[in-house]
Amino acid sequence: MPEEQIGRYRILEQIAAGSQGIVYRAFSPDTNRVVAVKVLHPNFAADETYIHRFQREATIPASIDHPHIRSRRR
Repeated sequence: MPEEQIGRYRILEQIAAGSQGIVYRAFSPDTNRVVAVKVLHPNFAADETYIHRFQREATIPASIDHPHIRSRRR
């Protein structure tokens, strides 16, 4: 796979694909960490229902507070 960039993230590999999009393992130079990046399928990009669901899903990990899960807040 040629090296790709999505925004500030350097894509390392595809790790999953589902009905809404594709999940990549990526490197974030801002945090110097490996992260997961989910990209919405282009055929849903104009569908407000999918966009809203996708955005809501993105906020869930930020609300998790557990001693064994590292977040950017800490």
